[in-house]
Amino acid sequence: MYDYLLMAPGPVPLSPEVKHILAEDMIHHRSPLFQAALDSVMAKLPNVFACDGKVLFFTSTGTGAMEACMLNFVGPGDKVAVVNSGKFGERWLQMAYRIGCEVIEIPVKWGESLKLEQVTHVLEQHPDLDAFFTQYCETSTGALHPVKQIASYIKERQASCLVAVDAITAVLTTELNMREWGIDLCVAGSQKAFMLPTGLGFLAISEHAEERIKKDRPFLYFDITQELKARKSGQTAYSSNVPLIRALDMVLEKIEQDGLQNFISNVQARAELCRRALAVMNLEIYPQNPAPALTAFRSPEGMDGAKLRNHLEERYNLTLMGGQEHLKGKILRIGHMGHLSHANISDAMIRLAHGLADFSYEVDMQKLEKALS
Repeated sequence: MYDYLLMAPGPVPLSPEVKHILAEDMIHHRSPLFQAALDSVMAKLPNVFACDGKVLFFTSTGTGAMEACMLNFVGPGDKVAVVNSGKFGERWLQMAYRIGCEVIEIPVKWGESLKLEQVTHVLEQHPDLDAFFTQYCETSTGALHPVKQIASYIKERQASCLVAVDAITAVLTTELNMREWGIDLCVAGSQKAFMLPTGLGFLAISEHAEERIKKDRPFLYFDITQELKARKSGQTAYSSNVPLIRALDMVLEKIEQDGLQNFISNVQARAELCRRALAVMNLEIYPQNPAPALTAFRSPEGMDGAKLRNHLEERYNLTLMGGQEHLKGKILRIGHMGHLSHANISDAMIRLAHGLADFSYEVDMQKLEKALS
């Protein structure tokens, strides 16, 4: 029997140290015992984003942080550009329409990356944008957008335009520098490269963005003026997610000890190993410019990817994710985040090869093992 192996692009495998902290006795979120962890997390998080402002966190998924970002910085009638390159680009789009913004959609074909000329065209047609929303990594396709280039370009031409980035699967997996690139708002989630369970949504806010917060909004929990007020006294506005914040403190401490770039490089090395193995198996990478956080690959011709995914889970105890919307049954997605080693990647590739063989798809196992060695 195979040990269970989680290789999804979130949630991700947890380390023994994280599991140990999560199993500790509950303590109160206003106690001195918890305060030390909270202070530590508040001090360390801006380094992850290279942010000159504050990083707030909510007891929510990354989608909650996305919504907090939208609700607090744009309102009815504001003109916003939204990059729609997949399932999560659609999410930004839905939020903007619900808020009542004047929306300029920038459509990007699934699997492709945003091009500078698309941004140039939008800025020329709309020199009065209030905000620009994009993904860094579109998790539904595995595609990486050139956020550094795009953010810098926007700031050079429309300095007042807020640049907001969904970096939920990009944070801690690829380079990110809000301060130098001109990113005003950045969203992340605990269940990705932070190596924690779902339950913390992060919103990093530049000093420039803090001056642009909408006041007197008709909602409570996601009103970040309350969070910023509580932050002045070193607290959160509402009940903190104590176990996850304590575990996050440990993860951030380890990242500081190992070095942020080393942490990112390890994720990227796992991605390279995975893609080398897929190439040996003659499996085509789906996105044109794949992100380090995950690899999306096409199902072999004539094979139902949804059936393959279910078979891998049932027979080989391996969890991958499939495609969404029109990509269901056509692609599979492998995550490289979390408490994973090169050995885990190799193990997953071998199990995938066996699963493919069960569907009469031939793999040269000697070449595969050599590629993984």
